[in-house]
Amino acid sequence: MAAFAWTVLQLSGSLDMATAPSLRRRLRDGLRDASVGVILDMIEVDFVDSSALGAMIICNQEAEASGRQIRIVAPRGSAAAFALTLTGLRRRLAVFESHHAASYG
Repeated sequence: MAAFAWTVLQLSGSLDMATAPSLRRRLRDGLRDASVGVILDMIEVDFVDSSALGAMIICNQEAEASGRQIRIVAPRGSAAAFALTLTGLRRRLAVFESHHAASYG
């Protein structure tokens, strides 16, 4: 199977303890299918809890270990951007304002 440069995962709704396992699985599948990494579109996410943030951190560490990247699209003012900023993860993870910035940044 040919790998794509970026796999784009579009998320919506709540990311919480119930959805964290699915998020982790989707990120791992996306990383496996991409030669560069995953763009995680969180524009339509309205809630993020620590379980989802933990899944993102673990997958980001796995991506870095395999030479790939996870880039997060979470524009300022969005629920995802708020959660990433509040927890300090905006500085630790690659967070971008738009798909274009994430793809070429």
